[in-house]
Amino acid sequence: MPEVHKNLGITDEVFDNACQIFTNSVKKMKPKLKVMREFVKRIGGIRNEICFPPVDDSMPPPTLEESATGSNALFV
Repeated sequence: MPEVHKNLGITDEVFDNACQIFTNSVKKMKPKLKVMREFVKRIGGIRNEICFPPVDDSMPPPTLEESATGSNALFV
């Protein structure tokens, strides 16, 4: 997973926003508490495989809106 995300410049802020969206979506399915805890644990555990600060300072990191529209896909 790091190879796919390394050059996207995904920051902790973008990752946190995406996690919140995923968490809200899962909550709508009304999972059991045990399932929800496991989901949060697993998604939080991949932060180091997803978040890489931008290498090129002239290129700002993608916003969540850009990621959602496909301009800079968060997850492939």
